[in-house]
Amino acid sequence: MSVPVSGGYIGQDNIDLTGVTSAAIKIGWNKPPKYATTLEMHLDAPDGEKIGQIVLKPGSKGDIKLPIGQGTLLKFDVSVVDKKLHTLFVVSKPLNVSEVATIALQSIEFISK
Repeated sequence: MSVPVSGGYIGQDNIDLTGVTSAAIKIGWNKPPKYATTLEMHLDAPDGEKIGQIVLKPGSKGDIKLPIGQGTLLKFDVSVVDKKLHTLFVVSKPLNVSEVATIALQSIEFISK
């Protein structure tokens, strides 16, 4: 899924995060971003409770070869303790409106202890 250069979000219903302590998001691109982009995870709404955040740094060198372009795996802590099903939103926030490089969300892996 392409991440809009102006920012945006994607949501997935009925996610059980019980026991999840971290997440890994695989991001890909054809050209590395020139500016940083923050990726956040929120519960139940794009502006709901923030449970995790990571920054894709500018000029990131891809450490993963993809069929087209390159990418990286961003790992971060996740904190959810209520043992309920949630709609999970991944929100992208470019830190500079001049960004023109498109990044793509490849996958999300949830990791438990």
